[in-house]
Amino acid sequence: MKLQEVKKHYRTLMDIVESKMFDHKNKEYASEEDALSNFKDASFLTGYEPELVAWLYATKHYTSIVDLMKKIFIDNNEKILNSHDLIKEKFTDMIAYLVLIYCLIYEKR
Repeated sequence: MKLQEVKKHYRTLMDIVESKMFDHKNKEYASEEDALSNFKDASFLTGYEPELVAWLYATKHYTSIVDLMKKIFIDNNEKILNSHDLIKEKFTDMIAYLVLIYCLIYEKR
């Protein structure tokens, strides 16, 4: 794949991540004052650090990507391979969680 095509895919994925984080889900799980409040609330309830809570939430998406990869590369499921929207959804969910975990860590500095 040529560099320009990689850049195009990168931009597409980042646009989706941005939309997920700031347009859709953020209103359900966070406030304008603290976009990371969901993890902090769960931290209070569980006794785990917010970063670990976020990582545990992210593992759901990681597991989903692993399952997707198995279906594509072990089961040779072409239907899944050609499900571009499904693949984008899974990867952008994981990217969003990695950004949120980064922000939780950054905030502790």
